[in-house]
Amino acid sequence: MAAANANADVDAALNGDYDPLAKYTRWHNAPIAVDIPIGSEGEEVEINLQDLEDPTELCQLLENEKAERKFWVTVALAYAKQSQLDYALDVLERGRTIFEKGQPKDRLSILSCMSWIYLLKSRQAPRTLGEGQDPAEVKTKEHYLKEATNIMNSATRINPAYPPLFLTRGVLNLLRASLATSTKTGAAAETERTDALNQALKSFDEAARYSDGRNLLALMGRARSLYLLKRYAQALQTYQQVLSKMPELHDPDPRIGIGACMWQMGYHEHAQNAWERALSLNSKSSIAHTLLGIFHLRESGKYPSDHEKFQSNYKRGVEYHLKTAYTIDKNQPLNSAAFSTYFFNTKRFEVMEPLAKKAIERTDVNAIASDGWYLRARKEHVLGNYQLAIDAYNRADAARGGQNAGYFPAKFGLIQLMLQSGDLQGAKFRLEKMFERNKALEIMTLLGCIYAEDIFATQKANPKEDKTVDVQKALRMLENVRKNWKDDKAKVKMKPDSAVLLYLARLYENSNPIESEKCLAEVESIQRDVIMDEFHFDAMAEDFTEQVQEQMPPQLHNNIGCFYYREEAYEQALQRFEIALNATLKLHEKQVEERRKAEEENENAEELDLTDTDALVTTISYNLARTQEALGQREDAIKTYEGLLNKRHSDYTDASARLAYIALQQAPQDDGPKKMQAMYAADYGHPEVRALMGWYYHSSKKKTSNLAEDQENRHYKHTLQGYDKHDLYSLVGMGNIHLNLARDMPRNTDAEKEKRMKMYQKAYEFFDKVLQLDKFNAYAAQGVAVALCDDKKSYSEALQILIKVKDTVRDISVFQNLGHVYCELKQYQRSIDNYETALKKQIQARNTKAGAQKPVNGDSSEPATNGVNGTSKLDHKEDAQLLACLSRVWFLKGKHDKSILSLTTSLDLMKRALATQSDSPHLRFNVAFIQFQIVQLVNSLQETERTLDDVTAAKAGLEEAIVTFEEIAQVKNPPYPKSALEQRAAMSKGTMMRQLERSQQQQGEYERSNEEKLREAKARREEELRARAAAAQRRQEEEEARDAERRNRREELVREAAELAETYRQTHLSKEYADMTTDEETGERVKRQKRKAGGGGRGSRKRKQRDDEDGFIEHDEDDDGASDGSHRGARDRTPLSDEEEETEKRPAKKRKRLERKVPKATKSGAKKEKEGKFKSQAVVVDSDESEEEEAVATPRSGAGSEDLVDAPTPVGDGDGDGDGDGDVSMRQADADDGDRDEPVAAPKRQRKQLRTIADDEDDEDEDERAPPPSSASKFATRVVDDDDDE
Repeated sequence: MAAANANADVDAALNGDYDPLAKYTRWHNAPIAVDIPIGSEGEEVEINLQDLEDPTELCQLLENEKAERKFWVTVALAYAKQSQLDYALDVLERGRTIFEKGQPKDRLSILSCMSWIYLLKSRQAPRTLGEGQDPAEVKTKEHYLKEATNIMNSATRINPAYPPLFLTRGVLNLLRASLATSTKTGAAAETERTDALNQALKSFDEAARYSDGRNLLALMGRARSLYLLKRYAQALQTYQQVLSKMPELHDPDPRIGIGACMWQMGYHEHAQNAWERALSLNSKSSIAHTLLGIFHLRESGKYPSDHEKFQSNYKRGVEYHLKTAYTIDKNQPLNSAAFSTYFFNTKRFEVMEPLAKKAIERTDVNAIASDGWYLRARKEHVLGNYQLAIDAYNRADAARGGQNAGYFPAKFGLIQLMLQSGDLQGAKFRLEKMFERNKALEIMTLLGCIYAEDIFATQKANPKEDKTVDVQKALRMLENVRKNWKDDKAKVKMKPDSAVLLYLARLYENSNPIESEKCLAEVESIQRDVIMDEFHFDAMAEDFTEQVQEQMPPQLHNNIGCFYYREEAYEQALQRFEIALNATLKLHEKQVEERRKAEEENENAEELDLTDTDALVTTISYNLARTQEALGQREDAIKTYEGLLNKRHSDYTDASARLAYIALQQAPQDDGPKKMQAMYAADYGHPEVRALMGWYYHSSKKKTSNLAEDQENRHYKHTLQGYDKHDLYSLVGMGNIHLNLARDMPRNTDAEKEKRMKMYQKAYEFFDKVLQLDKFNAYAAQGVAVALCDDKKSYSEALQILIKVKDTVRDISVFQNLGHVYCELKQYQRSIDNYETALKKQIQARNTKAGAQKPVNGDSSEPATNGVNGTSKLDHKEDAQLLACLSRVWFLKGKHDKSILSLTTSLDLMKRALATQSDSPHLRFNVAFIQFQIVQLVNSLQETERTLDDVTAAKAGLEEAIVTFEEIAQVKNPPYPKSALEQRAAMSKGTMMRQLERSQQQQGEYERSNEEKLREAKARREEELRARAAAAQRRQEEEEARDAERRNRREELVREAAELAETYRQTHLSKEYADMTTDEETGERVKRQKRKAGGGGRGSRKRKQRDDEDGFIEHDEDDDGASDGSHRGARDRTPLSDEEEETEKRPAKKRKRLERKVPKATKSGAKKEKEGKFKSQAVVVDSDESEEEEAVATPRSGAGSEDLVDAPTPVGDGDGDGDGDGDVSMRQADADDGDRDEPVAAPKRQRKQLRTIADDEDDEDEDERAPPPSSASKFATRVVDDDDDE
């Protein structure tokens, strides 16, 4: 018995330690004293078991007195109760030796008790040896489990079916499962753990089956095994089964297990309720306090740190529950782990370390050990002890299964250490393996960021490497994380992260700038919310927005400003750069203040913000100056550039280059070239300076067909040979030079064509070399497209290239080249759109130059490259060439569509081009030529396709064209031969003018004639409209008359209906008045009483015989209106006269009753047979005695209610009494008369007088009239007495 109690007590320790409570406290069966019999006379000696010391003498006494086995076990339990487990084992070992040859039951009891104590020592022993601990002195859990296993094997050899062994074996397997991950890792450890748990479950099931389910500790062990196997629903059911069998059980407490199962299943509030109930039963339950503390800490995580609920939950969780649990039991592993987390967050590492170590050593739950190792790893990680951190992270991961399962926070810690050490590929490999098993958002976030970092590093080191696949992977993962933020239905929802958005912005920067800008806008929104929570600015202040924006990172404003600049939103870009500059200056002031405080307080300077504000100011200031240039604020831009050079970096080459460029714009013939030469001489080796100088040579050189004399060509060649053979700007410039030369080369002979083709081929080679170095170089691609158009006339291929280039380069030249290609493809409207876009951009950029560069995020810039023909203009006027191209497209469109309007538009555009170069003979000829073509078109059109104004304008234009041709013929170098111009002028004066005059005369006559016709047609049309209006008026009047007539008729019908209703009402009232009489007793108006009617010839023979016997005639009357079909007539009896007596003795004639079927709705509440015989709208009754027969109106089959107006039906007296003798007699008569069951066809209309035989002495009988017709079309006839005067 004592052994069994010990078993129960030790097993209960698996579910937490509790203070004594009533009789259910563990060790309660261990007595405080024991009486040991001595001698043979029955004497006893009392042994005090409260203050026990060395058991040697006590064991000697038990051995000498040959004490029974129970005394040995009781003494051992007394030592165990006082935590003297080694003495308890000594006592049991001594007893084992003594009972070695005793009864098997005695030996099994001792062995079982020894195994339980070894299991208890295993729970109290450390999991692993600490630093400097001697294995000979300190034993681990594994050692005591081996000892318990040996004892169990010895007991099994004695009797393997001994019931207590089942429970012991189950607990042993549970403890083995908890140590599986300490000795092995990976799949082997998980397999060993699962096998041990299954063996434990089997042992507990055997113990429960042996006790028929009464062993609650076996059920508790079974529930715990199921819980560790993650079969939470079954474990919950078992815990509930234990609680239902023994509600007062609290040590071990099944409510703790119920709450744990609920927690794992996601019902955290239910878990709280279970633990609160356990705490109410045992206020000193350490495990209940700890679990409730963890619950409240979890609840606090749902709110921000300054929220009231966060503070209340956090305070209750830490200060009340966790602190109370620690006070109750300082060795509670779960409490130690929870408290160590608190001390880690407060950075009290010296207190955290022993608590985490205690959680590892004292627990038999792998998850708690994993938490302890994880906290130690985080501490070493923070302190920079990376090797110790790696070891602790691995142990934390292995404690939860490692490899396929494991602890994800520990895995993430290892990956962070890899990233800090620069092992990017190793970290990526581990994350990819994790992602294959678990698509957690944290894994996607970190893996997407690693992909992005790898992409950025590769692009910087080797721009040629294609990382498209990795870019798509990174975008896919980061976008999935981003979608989770906006998904309200997501089970696990993360908060928006600025880092993820910044990575997305960088990945989208080149491929999708719009999406990149959206990401930056979201980052700004997140930063604004953080700043508002931190600084609490006054939202009503005028500078509220500026205050908030200046607290944001300046890099964010700079990047947003660059996107605005790219979109040519220069005002917004300028505002952003100014805010970024102010934010940088404030950041610098903040850094200076923090550094001063750190020096005063001797703090670690590494924790301070070390952002390079000087680099930020330099970059942002340069971008600000570039934006000022774009807005035409050159003086401000010059001040900004000079400030960078004078105050910060005098060797800032980009700023010097921009100042030289501005000087060249302002003074292209004087100071500008000098500053360009000075800038070039100061830093001629800088690639950006050489590129700008090449652009200057291109813009200022004289046109030549000799490459050796081309200064721009020599400059590019020198750059490629002496500085950088892969300089992209020089290669593109060389390709443009060869392209322009090939375009201007003659092609009259085959040799000239061959030479021209080779020049194009040379241009192709330069452009192809650029695309090999940078496949996304849009300027080289545009050069290839121009060459395809000029050399091979491959306009479709060139169009595809230019469309892609347009998405990258927003230069005027791209739209101009697209206009050329669309024009050649005869898509005139698209060509016009592109030309107009180019012209619009040119007007918008009047204060900017063709060499304007885009702002950058760093400290470098790239000059613009080739235009349409590789040239750039320095003047502010409209481009005459662009206007001429647009005029040409309108001219071709007008010729194609035969549209005077299009040709007129072309003429206007050409005149605008001429206004920019008024002395150009080519443009003057173009104007005259268009005017000449307009005349030809006007002469060729029919009178219906032109107007007199068109002809007049064409005539005026022709006169101007004649003068222009004559003047151009006199210039030194006319565009066409002088004779051809003079001949065209002569033809215009003669033939064309005469044709135009005839056209003018014909057009005038046509329009006058047409005008008269139009006038007559208009008059006819107006007359027709007036006739239609008159007809419509007549129709309207007729319709109004008909409406009035209909209204009158309707009113008349309404009046007639009212009159009929009134007539009916009066008739009804009169009938109702006739049915009423004055009561002689009360004097009130009451309804007339029905006269009691006799049965006549309708009685049966049995009734007649009865009436003959008593000398009376019984009068029965059918009540057709009763719902139950019963006879309700009252019975009247009077003595029979002789004549009547003789009449009654005559044989009665066979009577037939006519019957008409009625709808079911009229038969409610009546029997089917009675309804079929008596309930109808008309009944014909034959009289046996009356010789004066009258026709009775009977409805035909299927007749409507209108045919039933005069149909007589019997009515009852309405007394509602169907229990009289008349009812019985009628039923008997029906039974005798079998012919009545068959309905008889109705005879022709004939009326028979329906008579009733009344009592001669009845003075109160009065006439009775039938009520008016009802809504169901039932009509009752009047039944009167023969003597009725009325």
